[in-house]
Amino acid sequence: MKIDLTVIVPYYNESSTIVKTLNLLANQSYKPKNIILINSTSTDNTSDIIEGWIKNKNITNINIKNICENTKLPSSSKNAGLKYADTKYIAFMDCDLYFETDWIKNQYNTLISKKLDVLFGCIELSGISKIDICSAALTYGYKRKRECIPGSILKKNVFNYVGNFKEYRSGYDPYWRNQVKKKKLNYSLPEKAIVFYMGVNYASNYRNLFLKTLNYTSTSEQVFRNIKNYILLLLYSSLLLFLCFSPKFAVLLFFSYLLSRAYLETNIKSKEFYKIIFKKNIFLHLPISALIIDFAKIVGTLLSLIYVK
Repeated sequence: MKIDLTVIVPYYNESSTIVKTLNLLANQSYKPKNIILINSTSTDNTSDIIEGWIKNKNITNINIKNICENTKLPSSSKNAGLKYADTKYIAFMDCDLYFETDWIKNQYNTLISKKLDVLFGCIELSGISKIDICSAALTYGYKRKRECIPGSILKKNVFNYVGNFKEYRSGYDPYWRNQVKKKKLNYSLPEKAIVFYMGVNYASNYRNLFLKTLNYTSTSEQVFRNIKNYILLLLYSSLLLFLCFSPKFAVLLFFSYLLSRAYLETNIKSKEFYKIIFKKNIFLHLPISALIIDFAKIVGTLLSLIYVK
């Protein structure tokens, strides 16, 4: 079955995953009218791989376009893709995600049957290494369902009400989802996760964990201010103040917070996470990861205050 739908896929240096993504899209049980791939100024041969795939597959029942408009951000690439979409419905997908061949079918049928304007995507993070598991648990939650843009299907005219994506590297997606909710459009979330990372979920090592969190925080804070980051900044500032007047109390307070952050918060965010802490041998990695994330958020928040676009 073919439907009046355009799938928009931004990509940047995805040579290792792009063929998997293209095959999953081409093999969907419900065929979209268009698949628009937007090159976010890749520096590898992803674009050549796409062109070769299109030529070799010779797919005639889907209009597949590989477009380069010198966009540099996922958000600006999505916006560029919207200009080429001539369909009633829009869907978004990312290259480093796995999704089932019934993704479009299930999302589209739910959108229609429930008379929705937007059906968000839903992702589940688990991690593939000790640090990756800790990173996922401390940020989004281990195997916790989270709404997201990839996997979403919506009516194109939704953008007339909420506008296009703000062109920032990060933070644009939760901001846009919040706009959908503020406009009181009909939206929903799938009952189960529909997209999963093919490889690393968040960070493969401590350095990447710090840099990714720093980059996300500093850019997303320019889209909308997250009160939690300022509470975190106030907390650590208070700890430094206490350290000057009451070192023992400051040390006690710091370790109490760190243990709560590492073990209590992860179990609140992630159902029965305590069952895998020792099984995955991540007991010591959790507080270290928590400290790195906190420090990166503090630095990122401070940088956002002095950053001028």
